[in-house]
Amino acid sequence: MTNNNKIIIAVLLLFCFFFPNYQKDIINFIGGKPSVSEQENLFAEEIKKLDIHEIKELKRKFFKKTYYVVSYEYPNAVENKESIKKLLFPKFNKNKWSYINERPKVSDTVVIRFIKKEYSCEVRLYKNIIDLSFVYDDY
Repeated sequence: MTNNNKIIIAVLLLFCFFFPNYQKDIINFIGGKPSVSEQENLFAEEIKKLDIHEIKELKRKFFKKTYYVVSYEYPNAVENKESIKKLLFPKFNKNKWSYINERPKVSDTVVIRFIKKEYSCEVRLYKNIIDLSFVYDDY
């Protein structure tokens, strides 16, 4: 390792020490992971492309600078799993999302997972809510 590289790493480590709230952003920058605002823009654009206007959107939020979650109102979502799949699968397929798997009902929740490039989306069905949880997969 050259002296310049050592100096850069030392400065970044010192910055992380003195500004702990920015550690994740620095690690993301070094690792090539898009910034939180870039991810938020990308996921908002994906939601727009999915064009889910048949059900009422409740809220959008970026959790812990990791997950972008969009919640929809859907009465008896778990019981209506097949109807929801008929609604969402064509939208995901049209936008080049690939179906990965479905986890069985656990604690009254169903999880359906899709991927697209280095991103994934978990569709979580709860009693009266559907959450679309987008995340950058950095593995």
